[in-house]
Amino acid sequence: MKLKVFVHVNNSQKYKTAEVNDDLKVGQLVKEVAHTQTENKDFLEDVEIYLEDQDDDLDKGISIKEANIKHGDHIFVGRCKKVSVTINYAGRIFSTSVSPATSIKKLRKLALKYFVIDDVSAADLLLWLNKEPLDNRELIGSLTDYPSCGVSLVLATKNDING
Repeated sequence: MKLKVFVHVNNSQKYKTAEVNDDLKVGQLVKEVAHTQTENKDFLEDVEIYLEDQDDDLDKGISIKEANIKHGDHIFVGRCKKVSVTINYAGRIFSTSVSPATSIKKLRKLALKYFVIDDVSAADLLLWLNKEPLDNRELIGSLTDYPSCGVSLVLATKNDING
């Protein structure tokens, strides 16, 4: 069965759309769709693959179906196993280490909880990188590269950044 998946890689906010058969091996998906991550690298083993908002990387020897990858899923492919994230909000800092497949949506929720911001106050708050708002479906690993695997974000309203 054919599935459409969205593949995010290190250091690229542009994800690729791939149509794959569910019997394709996860390792083969890496080679076919994210070949820039595997070329000029000594071993495919250095490249990890994660399902969105999952902490554990997928076994490259199992099929897409066995990995429980479904139509429309977002996947991260890259060399970072963890990403160090700092989020600045009104001069206060929240630091955490997360899977590279952590979505901006999930990261924002973690920050709102850490800073104890209620739903009404949080309504206009976005995560920003270099004065650009981040899409909720963006995966944090796409914002950094190996070996740094770290990123600094700002939690603010549009007016705070542009005003």
